[in-house]
Amino acid sequence: MSACAKINANRSKAKEYAMAIDLDELAPRKPKPETVLGQDLSAMSAHELEARIAALEAEIVRSHEALRSRAATKSAADSFFKR
Repeated sequence: MSACAKINANRSKAKEYAMAIDLDELAPRKPKPETVLGQDLSAMSAHELEARIAALEAEIVRSHEALRSRAATKSAADSFFKR
């Protein structure tokens, strides 16, 4: 092996070891949401639109439940800290 080949081989090994690891690449990727607000609806079939409406209604129910939970927590904290 010539001197130039040895130097290039050493440089390649150094680059392999010097590469930083991006932690974002190691984390599992979040799936893209099926329902996107503002999405173009003109290309969707009636069945797809019905499924979209059902998913949005389920999300509204979930949001209302979260609001009720927050209100209950705030009420409990307010009554605890009032004298």
